[in-house]
Amino acid sequence: MTRQRLAHSIALSTAALAALAAMAVITGWHTASPAMVGLGFSPVAMHYNNALAVLFSALSLLAYITNRRLAARLLAIPTMLIGLAHLLQFFLKARWGLDFWFHQIIPDPNFILTLNLAPTAALALYLMGAVQISLSHRANQVVEREKLLRDAGLSVLAIASVSVWALLDSSASYGWGNLARMAPNSIAVLALLAVSGIAIPLSRESGASLSGFMQVFVRMLVPAVIASAAVFWAQLGSSEARSIREIMRQETAMTESGLQHSLKSQAYSLRRMATRLGRQADPNLAFWRADAQMYLRDHPGLIAIGFKPGKTADPEWVVKDKAPNEFLNEAIHTAIEEAARAESRLAISTPSSLQDGSGQFVLVTPTSPSDDDRGAVIAIFDGGALMKGVIPAEFISQLHLVITLDNAQLFQTTAERDIFYRFWALTDTMQLLGKEWRLTIWPTPEYYRDIRANLQDIVLIAGLIIAALLMYASQLLERTALAAQSLSESQRRLQLLLDNAGEGIFGLDINGCTTFLNSAAERITGFSASEMLHKKQHAILHHSHADGSTYPVEECNIYRVLKEGGTHFERDEVFWRKDGSCYPVEYTSSAITDEEGGVRGAVVVFRDISELIEIESKLKATNEELESFAYLASHDLKAPLRVISNAAQWLEEDLAEHLQDEDRENMELLQSRVKRMEQLLEDLLNYSRIGRVTDDRFRDKVNGKDMMDNILALLSPPEHIRVSFSDTFNQVTVARLPLQQMLYNLVANAIKHHDKDRGVINVTAKILDNEYVFTVEDDGPGIESKYHKKIFEIFRTLKPRDQVEGSGIGLSVVKKYADIYGGRIELRSSTGEGCCFTVVWPRNLSEDLST
Repeated sequence: MTRQRLAHSIALSTAALAALAAMAVITGWHTASPAMVGLGFSPVAMHYNNALAVLFSALSLLAYITNRRLAARLLAIPTMLIGLAHLLQFFLKARWGLDFWFHQIIPDPNFILTLNLAPTAALALYLMGAVQISLSHRANQVVEREKLLRDAGLSVLAIASVSVWALLDSSASYGWGNLARMAPNSIAVLALLAVSGIAIPLSRESGASLSGFMQVFVRMLVPAVIASAAVFWAQLGSSEARSIREIMRQETAMTESGLQHSLKSQAYSLRRMATRLGRQADPNLAFWRADAQMYLRDHPGLIAIGFKPGKTADPEWVVKDKAPNEFLNEAIHTAIEEAARAESRLAISTPSSLQDGSGQFVLVTPTSPSDDDRGAVIAIFDGGALMKGVIPAEFISQLHLVITLDNAQLFQTTAERDIFYRFWALTDTMQLLGKEWRLTIWPTPEYYRDIRANLQDIVLIAGLIIAALLMYASQLLERTALAAQSLSESQRRLQLLLDNAGEGIFGLDINGCTTFLNSAAERITGFSASEMLHKKQHAILHHSHADGSTYPVEECNIYRVLKEGGTHFERDEVFWRKDGSCYPVEYTSSAITDEEGGVRGAVVVFRDISELIEIESKLKATNEELESFAYLASHDLKAPLRVISNAAQWLEEDLAEHLQDEDRENMELLQSRVKRMEQLLEDLLNYSRIGRVTDDRFRDKVNGKDMMDNILALLSPPEHIRVSFSDTFNQVTVARLPLQQMLYNLVANAIKHHDKDRGVINVTAKILDNEYVFTVEDDGPGIESKYHKKIFEIFRTLKPRDQVEGSGIGLSVVKKYADIYGGRIELRSSTGEGCCFTVVWPRNLSEDLST
């Protein structure tokens, strides 16, 4: 079985299996059969809409494989629409309820609970459907569109591979959620579709489309690399997330430690102050004020210290900036009561108890634990100032911090809750001074960029780059394979052409060494390919003239082409065989040039013309014999005619007195027939010489005007006919014959057949790049179109010879000259409108005749 047939079988079988599996799932939903919905092995149900889309896609592939292209495109439309709708629902975060809508088709939609269709499944369906719709029936687009189907299959296979990782509990650790998690039977069915899509172009491609195992391997690496990059990206992302959260925990612990140390230190100082005041029966306020000023200076966040001598006495205050608000009295009183009950003899108010919401709180410690009219030391703190004193400035610039005291906000660095808060915020609680403190920390964008390793993005980008390079390498391999096959096919055809050519052909490099030769060259020269390849051609074939004298390589016309370029034709030289004999050759040497016009070598096409020269020699002898025979035949035939003509003339003279009118007419008829016979013999002799005899008149050049003057002098036109020719004849230079004979016959024919009292014959010449165009136009009777070809036949006349004297050979001579010498003659005429003969004549004929 060939690879194409195997790929066709795989494509057909996988598409059929996918269709059967989808039909089983759909049947399971309608019959409320969990086993059929899970295909007997999947613990997770395959969505109804997913199975429906897969069924349409599989049927589309089957239709395409069986060459039902229109049906394939129509069947793919539902697949694309289902995939596109679910993708739009996901990306737009819409609540369209597509899965719920599909489940309403089922009699009992709740017998299995399912989540929404995974976006990866929707993407796979959309890719397959869109590409299947684009499949063309046009022959010139089939290959390219099937390559898209192959690429879509590879992409779906990669999606299925990623989903396999999601099944292995990777969604929790990688943070994918349900984006990549599909049912196992969904993964299997999508993989079947992907394999069918990959196999279809393989079943139609030629051997050069895929360059063997390496290219298939490279193509299969692409989804593996993409899947691996995605897995590593997720793993590194998870690791990086753990690292960032650990940093947040460390920062939180440091903040908590600093806050505890600061508050405990200040609480200890306040207890010392309260203890000193409680031991004095009459406290020294001046001394206390000095001590309080020192406290305000040394403790960050402390904005006021008060001393309340008794329960009903007003407190004395030492403030840093401004006096305490009056509404603090109730908070102070409550705190004093709490402090009396607390074992630590400390109480703290919550920020929520402060009506202005300034983030201030009160710390109270009584001076005596037992007196009913006990006094107290009161410290008022500003939460913001306290935190800025406890937490280093660089910490606050890097992290956002929110501190609450008994669920009341005490301090925050920002009121915004950005994306970093949602993903990286870490909250911790601690008990301090009898209250619950809660700290929430998350990084600023700048700090997040600093602590990120960026290795996750580098791995993903590197994986995508590697996948792109592999795809490019795959395309490059395919193009290379196609180019190699095309080159191999071209070389095979070239070799076939060379081997079947009758002429010898060999190539030369710039140094004159043989690069290739065909079998005809081996046969003609007697040298084998091994004896000629990479060796100097001149020294082997062309070293001497026919007389044995040395032929210098500098004078060789083949080597002249290697130096000067162009093409050279030669017919008067000889090549030498392996056995030492020489033979006349006819060869053409053509330069091989590069894109810049530089000569890179030459190709020589030659043939042995020994037989041709012998045939030409025989032909020349035959022509000479024929010429001699024609001359003798003409002479021998003319002699009896002259005797008849003379005898008739003598009889007419001797019997002049006795001849009746009828007898005289018969004698005149006899004389005219003899003259006609003589003219016929002369015309036949001239006609037989066309193409065989070329004397000096065929080589001597003549001016066109002089040629026309000679024609008119020979014709001597009658007075009632005027013959004119154009001035352009002065610019025409041609060989005297055969053109003069052709124009002579055309003008004579126009004069001979003119039937009016007055007539005009115009002869014109037109000069083109490579040819002359001559016209002979008259105003005579004209010729019907049905006779336009017949008049050029020999002995053809349109009137009886008794009405118009002529042999019927004149126009035949013109036609024969035109055919032999590469010209052509055309006639434009109709009855009663005259004739226009056009002669197209090559300008280079004089050089050819001279050669």
